[in-house]
Amino acid sequence: MLEARELTKHYRGILAVKGVSFSVEPGEILGYVGPNGSGKSRTVKMVTGLLEPTSGQILFRGADIRKDLNAFKARMGYVPEEPYRRILWFVKILVLCRGPEREKRSHLATDEHG
Repeated sequence: MLEARELTKHYRGILAVKGVSFSVEPGEILGYVGPNGSGKSRTVKMVTGLLEPTSGQILFRGADIRKDLNAFKARMGYVPEEPYRRILWFVKILVLCRGPEREKRSHLATDEHG
């Protein structure tokens, strides 16, 4: 089970996320919706261990993820928000950089996006 308990995040005194709590059991799907700027992305980043909460706790299988953050991250999958074009570029690179001639094609990643 993954559980968030009273997650809060402040930036220079500005409240970005306030007291978010939820739990997700194995096999369940959680939908997290809200208007732009409501803290959805920040909450996801906290739950995945990419952002430290100001307060609150994230538990995985009953243990605080901060006790062994690297082990938790090894088990967690996360696809960050990216514009559509960036995703297509990433897929293109995955395809082009495979196979026997990958050395000849891998330069396309840096040519196109630095």
